Amino acid sequence: MTDATPDSPASSAHTGRFPLDTDLSPLIHMLNAKGIAHRVTEQNGQQHLLLAEGQDVAQVKALLLAFERGQLSQDSSFEYLPQQSQIGSIHSKPVNNSLMSSSLSLIYRAPVTVLLIILGVIGWLGYSHASDALFYALLFVSESANRQAILSPWESQQWWRLMAPVFLHFSWWHIALNGLAMLQVGSAVERSLKCPFYLAFCIVTGVVGNIAQYYIAPESPVFGGLSGIVFALFAFNAVLQWKLPEQALKLPIGFYLFSLIWLASGFTPVFAFLFDAQMGNGAHLGGAIAGALLAFTYLFFYQHNGAKHD
Repeated sequence: MTDATPDSPASSAHTGRFPLDTDLSPLIHMLNAKGIAHRVTEQNGQQHLLLAEGQDVAQVKALLLAFERGQLSQDSSFEYLPQQSQIGSIHSKPVNNSLMSSSLSLIYRAPVTVLLIILGVIGWLGYSHASDALFYALLFVSESANRQAILSPWESQQWWRLMAPVFLHFSWWHIALNGLAMLQVGSAVERSLKCPFYLAFCIVTGVVGNIAQYYIAPESPVFGGLSGIVFALFAFNAVLQWKLPEQALKLPIGFYLFSLIWLASGFTPVFAFLFDAQMGNGAHLGGAIAGALLAFTYLFFYQHNGAKHD
């Protein structure tokens, strides 16, 4: 049986001890998802889990027990609910049994992802309901810009246009597909990066994707969608899954192959022929390249800061 008994509370860090051949990746994945500061070291022929002071020890004990019973996996979710003695006479249903509680939990754990999706829905509503003011505000170039370069004088007071097109969607399936991808991959990356860094990631990749799209196809300045950020997330997660798998969402190789085929197909007439629509190829490519570069940047700083969340 796995030895995962915490040491004395008097110590500076609570620990769990495990044999060297124990795969701790499901436990580490869940600790990262919960934002529990920790590290794993090897001492005296064992793996030692060390927790930073001030962590929720009761929640960690519940995670250790679930791990010992084989109830954790890389793709599993885990919600810690206090025992009745801890909550007095309050009786509540498990979070997973309540749609409202699940939604609130998602907002709490991935607020940036939820906000981006909501703004994307607003952009779609503005376009589909012919809100000219909102539509023109979300374009990369203003109505009077006459397709001028990005650093032309008119841009100096309209820098929001660098980011704004990511919220513009042209159909319900456009925002639906992007929203589902954001929920699946974006929320996982957000839990790994934490909110401020993830927000910066989305802004940088969104802006890079928009600029790439504009300069690859300047004759078509009306474009939009979260897909540049989505492809950035795919690329970021792919690099982490390769180099730092304990902090990545485990996606099958077929998923990445399909994404590459979709990306390459965008540079052919296939989508225009089949769907009478043109893909934002520049945004997809620019976002993917930016996402991969940011992943390697993240790995560099992760490795040079002692890998605090090993």
